[in-house]
Amino acid sequence: MDAVFQDALLDNTAGACFVLGALERRPSPVVAPLGTIGETLAASARRAFAALLQSKTAEELARRGNYQAVIP
Repeated sequence: MDAVFQDALLDNTAGACFVLGALERRPSPVVAPLGTIGETLAASARRAFAALLQSKTAEELARRGNYQAVIP
């Protein structure tokens, strides 16, 4: 299977997304299926984006916490 992916230039992230996008309506082959591959991709994207948003929010709060209010 790896050779097929390499020969078709699908052995990278964009290739994996292409293949999974083409198969979005098929049942997900993961151990604990979330439904279709499309639903699994959407759930993964939401979880990844939520983690990024949480991280960036924490960074911004820490950055703002370094400033002290100036009382004239």
